[in-house]
Amino acid sequence: MSISDDELQQLLLATFADQAKEQLQTIGSQLLALEEADAAQRGALFEEIFREAHSLKGAARAVDLVLVERLSHELESLFSMIHKGELEPSSEVFDLAHKALDGLTALVEEGLTGTPADVDLDALCDALESAADGKPAPEPKLPQLPSSPTPQLPPQPAEPARAAAETVRVATAKLDALMAQVGELIAARLNSEHRLADARALLESLAELENGWRKRHPARMLERALSGDERALDDARGLVEVLDRSYEQMRAARAGLADLRRKFEVDAHRMAQVTNDLQDDVRRTRMRPVATVFDSFPRMLRDITRELSKQVKLTIEGGETEVDKQVLEQLGAPLTHMLRNSIDHGVEEPGVRAVAGKPQEGHITLAAFQRAADLVIEISDDGAGIDVDRVKAKAVERGIVDADAAASLSDYDALRLIFRSGFSTKEEVTDLSGRGVGMDVVREHIERLQGVIEVESALGAGTRFTLSVPLSVATTRCLMVEAGGQTFGMPITGVDRIVRLSEDDIGRTQGHDAVRIDERPMALLRLADLLGLPGDAGELVNRPAIIVSSAERRAAVLVDRLVGAQEVATKTLPRPLMRVRLVAGVTILGTGQVVPILNVLDLLRAEARGQRPEASAPPSEARPASQQSILVVDDSVTIRTFEKALLESAGYAVTAAADGLEAWNLIQNEAPDLIVSDVEMPNMTGFELTAKVRADRQLKDMPLVLITTLSSDEDRKRGIDAGADAYVIKGSAEQDQLLDTVRRLI
Repeated sequence: MSISDDELQQLLLATFADQAKEQLQTIGSQLLALEEADAAQRGALFEEIFREAHSLKGAARAVDLVLVERLSHELESLFSMIHKGELEPSSEVFDLAHKALDGLTALVEEGLTGTPADVDLDALCDALESAADGKPAPEPKLPQLPSSPTPQLPPQPAEPARAAAETVRVATAKLDALMAQVGELIAARLNSEHRLADARALLESLAELENGWRKRHPARMLERALSGDERALDDARGLVEVLDRSYEQMRAARAGLADLRRKFEVDAHRMAQVTNDLQDDVRRTRMRPVATVFDSFPRMLRDITRELSKQVKLTIEGGETEVDKQVLEQLGAPLTHMLRNSIDHGVEEPGVRAVAGKPQEGHITLAAFQRAADLVIEISDDGAGIDVDRVKAKAVERGIVDADAAASLSDYDALRLIFRSGFSTKEEVTDLSGRGVGMDVVREHIERLQGVIEVESALGAGTRFTLSVPLSVATTRCLMVEAGGQTFGMPITGVDRIVRLSEDDIGRTQGHDAVRIDERPMALLRLADLLGLPGDAGELVNRPAIIVSSAERRAAVLVDRLVGAQEVATKTLPRPLMRVRLVAGVTILGTGQVVPILNVLDLLRAEARGQRPEASAPPSEARPASQQSILVVDDSVTIRTFEKALLESAGYAVTAAADGLEAWNLIQNEAPDLIVSDVEMPNMTGFELTAKVRADRQLKDMPLVLITTLSSDEDRKRGIDAGADAYVIKGSAEQDQLLDTVRRLI
């Protein structure tokens, strides 16, 4: 098959992009090492930087990316001057080199996607030339690169270039293993063809026997023989011989079928082994070292510590640990946020550390390792630690818990409060923290990957976060249960334990069933009731209850029957069922049965918000899962219509109001599940509406999102102080951010 020039160019660009990303990452890490190296170490580091920069320049020339080639040349020239001793490296020179790498990253992306890069190339090259001459240069305009190391989808260009397919590099050993498994599959296919031929021969033998019996009409022959027909008697004697032969044929057919069954069983066992091995080999081709994400963090730490005037050393361990590419991509953002928190919240300023008797340089360790089928990542620091009493006080101040509940919390449960939406101990809003969002999003990111996050802290000694996620999300181990006559899957990662309820365990609180497990009270939820299915509302004793948990929340979910544990391939819900309450996805069992996979977080949210239908309520009274209600408040009819259509397309029931006062009147009649409000409106602003909702005893826990063009830190802080659960800025990313925020809150 011939390949066109355009296809060849796209293939070359894709290959170049993979190579360039590795080269830029190598140059960046070597630059960081160069700043810390002594004179004896710098020679080897310079050699590697030259080699990678020169290779990048040549590859860019080969695919006709002249802008990348030009900037690579200027960067190479700068370090040539340093290497020759004609230019003394300084912090400003290293800053400029890192900015040049940012520019190269943006230009490579431009060459691959056709999306214009926001890089003032002339100014950047002039700055590099001036630095090489030892002259100061004006600050060049630089691209706005994402702070998260995870890849971001670029905006679609007006006339998009033909996008190159995403590619990955695979070791030849992994391809060899795949080819070996393909050979096994071919052998299994040939065996199946032989078995099919054997089955056809047996079928033909049985058909021949059936035809012989049909032609002789044995019943009529016997009737005539019994009536004295001599010819029929002779035929009957022949029939006895036929019966003897038929018996032997049937014995042979039975033996043949038994042998065929044994062969099929052997083939099935071999096929299961081959497919399992093939699945593992294919999964390994998708595995990437966590260093793919970790390697971007030293540069981020360098920039943040310079901004905060802190001294922090980052140690990375286990970067070679491999995890599925899909999991790794989703870990980038939460890890970035947690590392920023460790630098900003955790590690103290040098002077504070000195007073506390600590080294002025703080230490953060980022470690990864494999534990069974999970990837474990630990982020630990030797900073100030988390003040549990302050956490409790802030939680009370922000209305997350009341004072009595806070006083009764253990240190473990109090630390879990930092994962609650809107929690922050920062007094001021900065670019790094203090907006009241963050750790709750981190937790949900991890739980969306069917993982867990734990925190340990000692005041004055530091904090350690431990993330545990599956190495691959292609399959999920689920506990299969029955409720309301249907089968459901519950991810094992959300299951603490399974208990059989006794009379001593069961009680009631606030009009609902509750249980006490390990001396800890928790809600008892009937799964059939939550799903609006007919269920057994009778005796609770000796029925199976599944203890599910997330962060500080726990609940017991009552089911009709336990089916067993099973590894399943999970599929996300298709449109228009992108968001169905209580359901995370579906799987198809070997029997062909479609089984919903439950969302443990939704189960716990339903408990927390009291969305527990009484057992006697008929299923028809339950609200459809896809019809949670949202009130949209905006004085612009265009924006109001747009947001209403956007949320309705996601499956929500949406009511609209033109200002805060109209919204407040609507809420008095029927409270929605969530409010999305503009800020600047006549009659009653979004800030005023938020304050009224939070002051109302019945409405104070209602999720509320402010969405506005007001993006200053003061406006953000005012919104969070008023009690908003999230603050979304109107812009190009508004749609996805709004939907993600709404899904997170209800």
